Amino acid sequence: MGALGDQLAADQIFRRGIDALDRSHRQIVTGLRVKSRGRALRVRCDVTADPALELWGVPRRARLLEDTLGLSVAVEAAWSGDAEPAEGAPLPTVRIDVLRVRGARIDFRDATLTPPYWRALANLGLEARAVEAPAVRVAELRAGGLVDELSPLSVEGTIGARTHLVAQVERLALPPFNAYLEGASPYTVSSGAVSGKSEITLERSELEVNNQVVLSRLGLSGEPGEDFVKRQLGIPLTLALALMKDYRGDIALALPFGGNLSERSFSMRTVLFQGIVQAVRGAVLSPLNALGRVLLREGRIERIDLDAIPFPPGAREPDGTGRARVAQVAHVLGSHPDLAVRLHGLVGGADAERLRDEAALAAGRASEPLRAFLRARLAGSPAPPLDDEQRARLDALRAGLPWPGAALHDLAVDRGAVVAAALILEHRLDAGRVSVDTPATPGPERLTAAPGVAVEVYERQ
Repeated sequence: MGALGDQLAADQIFRRGIDALDRSHRQIVTGLRVKSRGRALRVRCDVTADPALELWGVPRRARLLEDTLGLSVAVEAAWSGDAEPAEGAPLPTVRIDVLRVRGARIDFRDATLTPPYWRALANLGLEARAVEAPAVRVAELRAGGLVDELSPLSVEGTIGARTHLVAQVERLALPPFNAYLEGASPYTVSSGAVSGKSEITLERSELEVNNQVVLSRLGLSGEPGEDFVKRQLGIPLTLALALMKDYRGDIALALPFGGNLSERSFSMRTVLFQGIVQAVRGAVLSPLNALGRVLLREGRIERIDLDAIPFPPGAREPDGTGRARVAQVAHVLGSHPDLAVRLHGLVGGADAERLRDEAALAAGRASEPLRAFLRARLAGSPAPPLDDEQRARLDALRAGLPWPGAALHDLAVDRGAVVAAALILEHRLDAGRVSVDTPATPGPERLTAAPGVAVEVYERQ
């Protein structure tokens, strides 16, 4: 390498500016000049934001950086006053004590999509210390900019044998990502933004990524249809979003993933997709598990069994257990404003027994021992014993009474109305989020195991 030696220590670096913008290749070419020991090292950077494109041909280039976004940097070195190195000779180690970039811009364009996806990182500022190449090492890295000149993005950390980077973005608009939803979902993103923090650790070939993502005010447009959430989880995307949104309308997801990059079976797309599905499944199941049981088969929701609000037999008002259940339902709905609830009054065998006891007592044909027995049973007190003859007489009396279908129907209607009123008046839920089904008049075959009010949640229209 002549007088330049095996290592170049750069004393001063300055940005000469953007030399050219080749629109046909969609590349920005930036020239840098490094002064060191009186000699000049010319560094030419070819930057492309398109993973589908190759860099311009640069003789004896060393690819220093190629990240998952397709950003590539090539260098071409020539030394004045010295013979160029022999073909195939190893590149010299270049060390830069401090590298600063201010006010730069990077354009990203994915031409693999139709129409192409495009975004820009403006006002880029970067400071890197103890930078080495071609074996890339950065002792300290800090960078920041504005995505589309609006959303702050920052990256800091180290690069080397153990790379550790922390990236954060705030209020990044979601509608531009619609290009990646084409064909994968019947919906498009009409509104919303994403904020998040990503911690990336790469040691040798072991990759570990921990993402904390918050989607704010996410809105969809389009006709309902088959989507990847329904295929993977068994419920429509709209219901999944309603279950995931909190009282602010935000969706918070933890998306960890990782693996060994050297393994032939490793696929970044696969592990990322699995991480997303797992995070969405956990966020969806959390409110459902608070209301009842969710039956899964191969990771898909097969059935949702929400616990009914219990009522005492024959009662039109819930007891303490029932009121606690109403409060639990109200809490879930209050935490997920895009959910609505549908109520359905239930009557069971215990209700029918109580109504028939009341009718038998009111008929006035029972003897005093039978009347005492019925009064005690209706009051919930220990009933006096009956002999076989008295029990047969009571069974005959009850058998002669008509089926209390109308009374059971009214009881079911009243129970649904009472729970709806409690949710709206006591727990301050919007009346538009609470509906009550009108039950059919029940026959003996339509009685449920226990009295109560059934609960069904769905996405609010």
